Amino acid sequence: MSGAVIRLVTVNLGGAGPTASEYRASTRTWAEEHVDAYDVVLAQEVPDDDWIRIWTERGFQQFTSTGPAYRARSVVLVRNGITARGLLASEFPTSAYHGSYVAAAAVELPGVGAVVLMSVHASPNRVSEEWETTWRKHGPWPVAGRPSCGLWDSHLVLRSVEIVAASGVPVVAAGDWNEARAWDLDHAGSAGEEFFAKVRDAGLTDCCCPGDEDGPPTHQASGQRGLHIDHVIATASAAPHVHVTALPTEFEAGPSDHRPVEFSIAASGEG
Repeated sequence: MSGAVIRLVTVNLGGAGPTASEYRASTRTWAEEHVDAYDVVLAQEVPDDDWIRIWTERGFQQFTSTGPAYRARSVVLVRNGITARGLLASEFPTSAYHGSYVAAAAVELPGVGAVVLMSVHASPNRVSEEWETTWRKHGPWPVAGRPSCGLWDSHLVLRSVEIVAASGVPVVAAGDWNEARAWDLDHAGSAGEEFFAKVRDAGLTDCCCPGDEDGPPTHQASGQRGLHIDHVIATASAAPHVHVTALPTEFEAGPSDHRPVEFSIAASGEG
């Protein structure tokens, strides 16, 4: 932590899919090399508790979901010295739907005040009847999907950000949203455009792509176009404090098949 500037990173570690074993060593090496570089880490697809322990043994607080545990799990790691706490069920009722895919913590940041940080991972799937039933036990219904492709898990993550922000607290939700505007370049319809229209309509800002065009790819599947699917999305009260580090023009592999996205949160005029 440098003055009133908080250094953050969001990264999908690839620890839940078929390539999990491939990235186990590289993600640990990355953590060991970067443990002093950040004040807050928002990680998705955490490979195991040993990876988290690299951070907690170096003075980080750990915040995970209190909901159901899945293979994919997210974590918020906050350096000691920053006041932080987990969210109450009343503050984040739909955590019971997302389970370990979404983690959140309320932090007090110098010069900024209270902010909720969410490490989000949207499953790249349509909402099934089973998922809908679970959501309706904890969240408002109906939730509108997209005209071109219906209701996806990313819509429910977006709705959860709105729910958490309803109290007036600034919210920054960073992670693997599994959404990209460039998806529309290779697929019929306008699913990407429609999703980010929903982001704007909710009064939220995609801080990685403020001009409403995708930034450089953060993920590239074999044989496919690289896509910017890892985003830092903030409420109107948080967005002026968020500064995303410039990304390279070409895809560069990170510790997994996702590139980390670095950003800062600072008092206005700093960063």
